[in-house]
Amino acid sequence: QSLSSLLETARPNPRFNDFYTAASKHRGELVKLTLHVRRVISYPVENENRIGAKELYELWGWTDEAKAWMYCAVTADLPEGFPRSGDVQEKVTLVGYFLKLQAYQPGDAAPNAKPLVAPLLLGKIDWTREPPKKDSDFGNWPMYVVMGVGAMVMLRVVLQVRGFSKTTRSRSMYKRRPLPTFD
Repeated sequence: QSLSSLLETARPNPRFNDFYTAASKHRGELVKLTLHVRRVISYPVENENRIGAKELYELWGWTDEAKAWMYCAVTADLPEGFPRSGDVQEKVTLVGYFLKLQAYQPGDAAPNAKPLVAPLLLGKIDWTREPPKKDSDFGNWPMYVVMGVGAMVMLRVVLQVRGFSKTTRSRSMYKRRPLPTFD
């Protein structure tokens, strides 16, 4: 099917918990979500297939709703200019069919840690390269805030040092008075 027809008929923004708690109920469901892709892995296809794919791409990322919970997507074609492998930072619209929960080990997992699961979707992605962000009219204001606070701290230190260098009365300069006696 074409990407446009898939986008029109897909259920938008499913929740991660829908797949996690009732995977069999959602198997084969066409969904659309915005995915923050962080890794692309490519696999050569050696056998003949119906769609004529020479390579498959596995994309790993998360949605705004799922936050740290990963999604895995498998697609046979990537848009022109999209990175073909490695670590990436791209935002795509994924439209695909939910297949299963895929087990994986996060990079910081202990050797015998229980694997996590990610919904595995088969489909297509829609991506347009975002233009680089231009600086706002305020310029680099966080740097100016840090510099201002630093200048105030330095001024305070200088004034304290100058204030302590003047001759001031110390405790030893005060005379000890005897305590009054009570009858």
